[in-house]
Amino acid sequence: MATVPQRPYVFAGTIRDNLCLGRPGASQAQIEAAAHAASAASFIAALPAGYDTPVGEHGHTLSGGQAQRVALARAFLKDAPVVLIDEGTAGLDRDTEDDIVEAIERLARDRTVLLIAHRLQTVWRTQQVAVMEAGRIVETGPPRALAAADSRFARMIASAQLEP
Repeated sequence: MATVPQRPYVFAGTIRDNLCLGRPGASQAQIEAAAHAASAASFIAALPAGYDTPVGEHGHTLSGGQAQRVALARAFLKDAPVVLIDEGTAGLDRDTEDDIVEAIERLARDRTVLLIAHRLQTVWRTQQVAVMEAGRIVETGPPRALAAADSRFARMIASAQLEP
């Protein structure tokens, strides 16, 4: 199992060290493929030493979106059949969020992904949504079907003024 937490932890070391946590000894080609799939390759290429650029403890040298992409690249590199993503787009600007959602879609191919999200636009392209209230699942279904029905999910969409 791989996890992508809301606030990914970045360890002191290099970008490469941080990417390879779940797959020590990964080849450069595997590392680059994972970074590309996670939409991280371009920002990594722009760093002074690329994959060998040191990052401080807690990733103080990275933006929130960059740290999230590192966490996604870790998950791609680990290649686990099950991935847990907790609030993968929290606190990101709209453009970065779009990039992260596209990376999550790539990660979800041929895997089981449990995506926990408060931001409703994050779940539009999922196969199933489970709406929770007070710690219990109160409805499930495809997001577009729930949005079209008289459902809690539809009311959430309406109150957020989102277009299904």
